[in-house]
Amino acid sequence: MNIDTFFSQPFSETAYSQVQESDWLDAGTLSIVSTRISIGDAILFPGDQAEFEIVNGLYTIQAKGIDYGNHRRISRLRAFHTPSRFDTSYFASISVDFAVVGICDPTVFLQALKHNTKEGTDLTLYKTLYSDPLEALYGAITLDNQQMIFVKSGWGDGHYDIYQLHSGGQLLGLETVFIDPKDQ
Repeated sequence: MNIDTFFSQPFSETAYSQVQESDWLDAGTLSIVSTRISIGDAILFPGDQAEFEIVNGLYTIQAKGIDYGNHRRISRLRAFHTPSRFDTSYFASISVDFAVVGICDPTVFLQALKHNTKEGTDLTLYKTLYSDPLEALYGAITLDNQQMIFVKSGWGDGHYDIYQLHSGGQLLGLETVFIDPKDQ
């Protein structure tokens, strides 16, 4: 199932006694060319993102949704290079002030951002141009064929832990948890 299908299903109109988290939902793909991946507040990019080195290639972006019966939210977000069974380890945390978390190749997306804003320095233009699309529950911002894939961050603003996904000692991606169904 993809993310569009999950969020387009009708609600039950009453709250469930136990919340239901979806399987992983496909949200897109992202090309990493600079060996860097970034996750953080999409509105404040560049800023307080967590970044780390990773192998180049095409990354699958997935999210999990959480269904309360009478509303749904995004509970997790991940990016990974090679489908695999992952081990996870804590990496960092991010602070989110505008309730939207984006994943991108920070080097090429920043270059595209500078190319598309006034004299490469007025990043306010980015926020102005993309404030409406970033109001969506999920989506992608594309600048000069470079993307930032974004989702609303669970309950909104806050601090969220980032985990590295690895298998056989190789770093294959990242994941963040916005809402843990065990805490509901």
